[in-house]
Amino acid sequence: MAEDRNATVKGPYLQSSIQARIEAFFLDNLGKVATREQLIEVATDPRTGKSPENWHQRLSELRIDKGYTAGSTYLPSYRQPLKLRNVKCSTSSNGTSANSA
Repeated sequence: MAEDRNATVKGPYLQSSIQARIEAFFLDNLGKVATREQLIEVATDPRTGKSPENWHQRLSELRIDKGYTAGSTYLPSYRQPLKLRNVKCSTSSNGTSANSA
């Protein structure tokens, strides 16, 4: 039986920051395909139930600050899958950042 490639929200994600909740979701779903709707659900404040408008900025910060590679593919439907993968970042001898899988 083939492994399901779709991410699942395994929360609740109760971390205090949006970035921490999204990162926990990523770690639960490495190698899986997540949707925009799932990311918004995870980013939603667990205390207030408010969905943040800036969730995509926190996603960008995870890419830059923590070396996550999250590629998106645009489909004709409302679902935009996001392939989740963590890569290690290193600094080359000339001081520039280099990613390795």
